[in-house]
Amino acid sequence: MNKYRKSLFVTALIISVPSLFLFVIGVVKWSCAHLVFWGGMLTLWWGAYFYLRKGTKLAFWLSFGLVNLFWWPLLWRTGSRIMFVFENGGMERADGYGSPLAFLIGLVGEQLFFLPLCFSIFFGVLTVKSFNRSKQPAASASAD
Repeated sequence: MNKYRKSLFVTALIISVPSLFLFVIGVVKWSCAHLVFWGGMLTLWWGAYFYLRKGTKLAFWLSFGLVNLFWWPLLWRTGSRIMFVFENGGMERADGYGSPLAFLIGLVGEQLFFLPLCFSIFFGVLTVKSFNRSKQPAASASAD
């Protein structure tokens, strides 16, 4: 679980940079929607990380659920962008509508979150497998 904890720390750190920036913008503009949303993002990710440091299985499952909550939609969006490029032969439609720069900015923004979440998913799956391995000897001992 140590590698998963480290990957969640890095993910929370990376997600915190734009979240903190947008939270400050919410403070400057006094926008309650910004304050609630981006403050909530910061609270969710850092709360999940600090709770995970306790090392309980419940903390793992809650943090892993949070990672999955954000990873699956970003996986779908990344797949949609890849399919768009294959279908259109580039980053704009065949009729010239759209902006390749806007496409790239959106892609980079999404990948900023998606890639660290991929590492958290990977190490989370390895942690789940280690949980299952630790259950197997006890199950086989009771079967004998």
